[in-house]
Amino acid sequence: MKIITFLLTFFLLTACSTHVIPVSPANKLPPYAGHVSVFRAEADAPMDYTVVAAIAHYDWGKYQVLTIDDAIPALQSRAQAQGANAIIIDSCETVYSGIFSRGVDVKARAILIK
Repeated sequence: MKIITFLLTFFLLTACSTHVIPVSPANKLPPYAGHVSVFRAEADAPMDYTVVAAIAHYDWGKYQVLTIDDAIPALQSRAQAQGANAIIIDSCETVYSGIFSRGVDVKARAILIK
């Protein structure tokens, strides 16, 4: 019974996660309070920017059908905390977590547009 409880707790806690890897922790920027722009490809972003952090968002979408639009608020929030004013989506993959469940696995860069 303890093993089942542990496994259920583990799966509930890992259902959705967003991780940030700062590019330069020594030069940490203050949090950004404004709107974070979203660019779905690097070609859409302006030329003059600095990469602040790499962001990975994973949500297995149990009993849901998720798209990249469902991941964007979490990505924007993490980018704001790193002092970025935009994100560039590098990849987005569908996660098949059941017969009808679809999640997302998104990789992005938090950037500071000059």
